[in-house]
Amino acid sequence: MKDVHFHLEGPLAATERIATLDIVRGFALLGILIMNMPGFANSFFIEADGSHLWTSPVDRCAEVMRDMLFSGKFNSMFSLLFGIGFTIQFARMQQLAPEHATQLYVRRLLFLFAIGVLHAMVFWTGDVLHVYAILGLALLVLLRFASNRVIVGLIVLCLLYPALSGLARLLVITPEITARLVAEAKAFEASNNLAYGSGSFIDAAREHAREFIYNYDNVWSAWANLGFFVQMATTMLIGFL
Repeated sequence: MKDVHFHLEGPLAATERIATLDIVRGFALLGILIMNMPGFANSFFIEADGSHLWTSPVDRCAEVMRDMLFSGKFNSMFSLLFGIGFTIQFARMQQLAPEHATQLYVRRLLFLFAIGVLHAMVFWTGDVLHVYAILGLALLVLLRFASNRVIVGLIVLCLLYPALSGLARLLVITPEITARLVAEAKAFEASNNLAYGSGSFIDAAREHAREFIYNYDNVWSAWANLGFFVQMATTMLIGFL
């Protein structure tokens, strides 16, 4: 068992890796880096009121091109690769240690989740690793279901969230709620700028933690985050299938 455990936990030999997936994964990481560069330099809430930080024609053109070419595309590509990688890795684990495959993969995902939460609460709130870890646990559950049921669930997932979001905009979200959310965002922007611009590392880490918690304990922010989970889950399930 020790020998099997070593091979499962150690890195793959170069001959065992799929070069095409590695190349596409690197390309996806580059796209994610480019898309997130503005977020590294500014508060996530910088344009919450509909204003634009960059107003010159060149800047606006660059922003439009960035949104057209990168927005949502490379995160989706990376989650697709995560789904493919999950299928390959779990099949390999089942071959080497079938009675321990699920336990070992859960351990990996929990470790990934811990790294993601630490990253989000200390270094950068836009972390995605904890999202992949949560969705990876969901994939383990879906292994129990036939592919046709997973496909039906995928279709429902793609249709249900946009429909509910549309209904919420029509029936629930009032101008007063919108104004309150914008005010909260502007307050976050001010505290972000203070902590990140002139505060200590501890001040910045506290601000990251406060922002990360807000993303999940505020109902509207949590609903928006759910949309990101749905987007990632959709392409991840395609790779999983």
